Amino acid sequence: MKQFDPPARSVSMTALVLTVCLWIAFPWAGSAAQPLLVSTQGDTNDVFAFPDVATGLPTPAASPLTLPGSTFPHGIAYASLTRALVCNISQSEVIAMDPSTNSVLHTIDVSPSYAGGTVAISPDGQFALVAGERGTAYGGTPTPVLVTIADPFGISPTPTTVALPNDQIVEDYQTNGIVFDDTGRAFVATQHKDFDAADPMNSPNTSFVHVLDPPYTSIAFSMPVPVNEDRREVAEGIALTPDGSQLLVASNGDVIWIFDAPFSSTPTVHTLSAPGQFLCTIGIGVAPDQQRAIVADCGDRILSVAAPFGASSTVESLTVPAPATGGQFEHVAISDDGQLAVVTGGSVAAGLPMVVIEPPFIQAAATLHAVPVGSGRGAGAARFIPTRLFTDGFELGNVQRWSAASP
Repeated sequence: MKQFDPPARSVSMTALVLTVCLWIAFPWAGSAAQPLLVSTQGDTNDVFAFPDVATGLPTPAASPLTLPGSTFPHGIAYASLTRALVCNISQSEVIAMDPSTNSVLHTIDVSPSYAGGTVAISPDGQFALVAGERGTAYGGTPTPVLVTIADPFGISPTPTTVALPNDQIVEDYQTNGIVFDDTGRAFVATQHKDFDAADPMNSPNTSFVHVLDPPYTSIAFSMPVPVNEDRREVAEGIALTPDGSQLLVASNGDVIWIFDAPFSSTPTVHTLSAPGQFLCTIGIGVAPDQQRAIVADCGDRILSVAAPFGASSTVESLTVPAPATGGQFEHVAISDDGQLAVVTGGSVAAGLPMVVIEPPFIQAAATLHAVPVGSGRGAGAARFIPTRLFTDGFELGNVQRWSAASP
């Protein structure tokens, strides 16, 4: 049934009143503010809320959220000012939080999956996907499943396990492994549960990007990743271009893969090889203008890839501030307005800051800041709030879009 469409003037007035109320309640929620959540698993094991990471660089204001005891926060997702999800890597649970009041809404049991790594929320806010297992090469007994959580912020969130084919998992260290497009289609990058990076020639090495459509209870189709089975290449972090035309996949090696739409079980894939620049690519993000991709490399490096994205793309190294070196990098987050990028993770108990990058994201002009986060960035993740939610509504913390009820 078609929903009632109110007059355009009524929608605009409602949005205006809502925006004013939000500005009063959250003065940092204007268009220029960049709210950010950062987890620090392995250092202080906190999640820090930055009301506006763009203000006061290189030391923007931040405060820790209050988490339940024995929480080791790793993957995080940020849906709205009042809704966020935090993966507790020690308890096989996802914690639903209201960052605006620094309160826990509830915890969601996602066992038998370990599910400590990546969590992502669908564009309509009605579902979350979470995955992350410790592979056998890292001393774990992995369960090759993905967990779908229906109504993650509701009274009765419902987790459902989705079997991943071909013994595939998302490694628990990977926090960039799931992404949604604007239509709600989900993409999950996986690798074989028994792959051993220390002995790649004698361990199974297959990788896929699995595609799911709402309600995310089964795999629609899987796209094979063209890994070199004799090397350490496996699917790691993924990112979609904002227009949905390409999917970029990091490799834990010296390549990234670019998948062209339309996506199918027999995809068109380009391999961008950059030996000596890419050492072991882990996290990846694409700027909103689609002119640059930023790659987090576990070799203590941050790379910038120029569009058009393909086998011949230009790759540049950005100069990492000296205080942020001495560990690795794993996670990339880019704000929806393209004004900031954050590179973090890959460090445990070293007390290292994260890196905040101001555009343009090119070698000659990017500004990189070493930004303290607690006593160290740890092996965690970072998430900006999606700016579309500032105009799409917040009623009762609901992240459904205005467009669901109006043109």
